[in-house]
Amino acid sequence: MAFRESLVQIEPAFADRVHLLQDWKDVALLNVESDRVPKWYREGLLLIGDAAHDMSPIGGAGINYAVQDAVAAANALVEPLKDGCAPLSALAAAQKERE
Repeated sequence: MAFRESLVQIEPAFADRVHLLQDWKDVALLNVESDRVPKWYREGLLLIGDAAHDMSPIGGAGINYAVQDAVAAANALVEPLKDGCAPLSALAAAQKERE
C-alpha cells in the first residue's frame, strides 16, 4: 500500500492504474546497458542495431541508431550486391561508417 501511494506522489499520472500492482512480481527494474561487439561482420553476415551494439532504451535512441545502421549498410552494400556478393571490405566499411 505504501509503495503504491509513494508512486502516485512521485508521478500522479499513475493514480488511475496503480491499483493494478498486486505483487512485487508486477514491478521490474530495467537493466540499462550500453555495449557493442568488436566486429560486426563476417562472410555473409552484417550485424546492425542491437545485435551490433546495445543502446539504452532511454529516449528511444536504439531505434534511431538501428535505422542509421541500416542506411549505412545499404549505402555500403548496394553496389557490391549488384555484382552478387559483398566482400568483407564492404561489410567492414559499413561498420566503420557507424562507429
